[in-house]
Amino acid sequence: MQMLTALVVAVATRPGDMANRKMESPTFILLKLGAAMFLLDTYEYWVHRLMHENRFLYRHVHSVHHEMTVPFAFGALYNHPFESFAMDIVGGGLTTIILDMHPWTATIFYCIATMKTVDDHCGYAFKWHPMHILFPNNAIFHDVHHWGKGIKYNYSQPFFTWWDTWMGTEFIPPKKISEVKQQDNI
Repeated sequence: MQMLTALVVAVATRPGDMANRKMESPTFILLKLGAAMFLLDTYEYWVHRLMHENRFLYRHVHSVHHEMTVPFAFGALYNHPFESFAMDIVGGGLTTIILDMHPWTATIFYCIATMKTVDDHCGYAFKWHPMHILFPNNAIFHDVHHWGKGIKYNYSQPFFTWWDTWMGTEFIPPKKISEVKQQDNI
C-alpha cells in the first residue's frame, strides 16, 4: 500500500520537463540532502510528538509501533497504515517536492532515510559505525523512547536530535550510556 501510494504521488507531482531534466551537481546534491534531512527531522519530530500527546492518535494509531518495547531492525517501519502515510509518504514526499529534488537525488535521500530508520531500531550502537559518527540520533537514543518513561521523550527521528534538545524532550539515562560504552570496548 505504501509503495503504491508513493508511486501515485511521484507520478502526480512529476514535472512535465522530466525527460530533459539533468542530474544536479554533487555539491548541489549534498546541499539538498542536508536541507532534506533538516526538513524531514522537523516534520517527523512534530508529527511524532503530536501522535504521543494526542490520546486518540496514540491509542488508535501510534501505539501499534509501540507494541515493540525492544526495537529491532525489521520492526522499524512496523506502523499503523495511517502513520506510514503521514510520516513516511507525506514527510518524505513534501521534502522532495519543496526542495525540487531530481528523482535520483530523491532516491538517494529515501535510501539514506530508510537505512537510518532501520539502524535506529537495530539495538546496536557502536562508536565506529558511520551512521553514528554522522548522526547523533541512534539506537541508544531511540531505545529510550520505547521504554516506559521514555515514551514522553526522544521524539526526534531519523537523523538529528536538535528538536528534542531545543524543545526539552531529550532524555538519555546515565546507566544506558555507561552500558553502551562498555559494549563498545568489546
